[in-house]
Amino acid sequence: MTVDIKELDEKTVVAVTGELDSVTSEEFQKELTPLMGKEGLKVEMDMAGVDYIASKGLRVILALAQSIMPSGGKLTVVNLTPAVRMVFDMSGFSRMFIV
Repeated sequence: MTVDIKELDEKTVVAVTGELDSVTSEEFQKELTPLMGKEGLKVEMDMAGVDYIASKGLRVILALAQSIMPSGGKLTVVNLTPAVRMVFDMSGFSRMFIV
């Protein structure tokens, strides 16, 4: 799993590749920690390179959203692969975030 974070046009783009399973989700959380709680942060999470996500990976995404949304931040998730889209739909995450 790799995470590439870039500032681009007033938003933060987080490109994720690989699997977000119970092991890699810990590293995923460490990569996102500097973004957590930033006031008014607009995050676009690009999941085009993710072919598997476990519940622990979903929890990391939820934690990021919960840390930025109270201060006017926004999390958008884009380019979901079919398998990841199914997990987002089944877990209700598709309704929580702009997908």
